[in-house]
Amino acid sequence: MKKINFYIETNNFENCVKEFEIFENNEFEVKSLINNIIEENSVYLLNILLYICYNRNIPFWYNITGYTLSFYLSHLEGAERTALLMFKKSFELNPNDILVLKAILDFNNPPEKVLSIEEYEYYSKFLLENFR
Repeated sequence: MKKINFYIETNNFENCVKEFEIFENNEFEVKSLINNIIEENSVYLLNILLYICYNRNIPFWYNITGYTLSFYLSHLEGAERTALLMFKKSFELNPNDILVLKAILDFNNPPEKVLSIEEYEYYSKFLLENFR
């Protein structure tokens, strides 16, 4: 954990990214890193996660970023809509992940109802047709 803080303090974005990527597919370790830096560096963290998402392009990072936006950064304007985008991208890459599908459908509920009616119908239908 000290490494990530040092990299942030010295503005070493590349090493911050590498520090996260070391734990790819290890949700516990990645969330530990997030918990360690979220309070004082939330926007910087978001940039790290988005950078990794678009460079790695795998469901794991889109899920982590969506989760971070939904649970830690939901107070930011547009965070819920961006979280939905992350989960939709994860679903595109792995449509067999029922947890991601359910996460998408949760965006049809208050307080931030950002899933359109058409999207809700599409994902609900997909769920019913593929996960009975």
